[in-house]
Amino acid sequence: MKPSEVRKALLIEHARLRRRARVLARLADLSLRGDARRSGRLRDAVARMAGSLERHVASEEKLLFPLLAEGGDAWMTLRIERLRRVHEVHLGALSRLKDLGRNGDAGGLAQAALPVCATVREDLEAEDRDILRPELLRDDTVVPESFGG
Repeated sequence: MKPSEVRKALLIEHARLRRRARVLARLADLSLRGDARRSGRLRDAVARMAGSLERHVASEEKLLFPLLAEGGDAWMTLRIERLRRVHEVHLGALSRLKDLGRNGDAGGLAQAALPVCATVREDLEAEDRDILRPELLRDDTVVPESFGG
């Protein structure tokens, strides 16, 4: 895939993950407000979010990391390492949420899910802004000259 195609695909995945995070946060909020009927849906939403994020991380590591490593600016190595740490944090947090769901603690699950959803959404926005910029993921290998002469 060309860098622009990878960028477009990942931006679409990010939008889907943000939607999943919003749905999960909404179910968690309803559960905390006493809507016990939502506990099963909350556990399902956690499992769906975890599965989507696992697939997304694999996709980024397969498609994005090589592009970042071979091109981009002098800060690319740091961006890749930061993104790996973010992935580890997200996957760990969702794994803990799944454990809470299996243990049947709907209140604890709902309470723990809210900050995870907020963090995932914030980190996806930061990734869109800082890493998935068109100027970093260019199809052409020639960077336009920024000065005259």
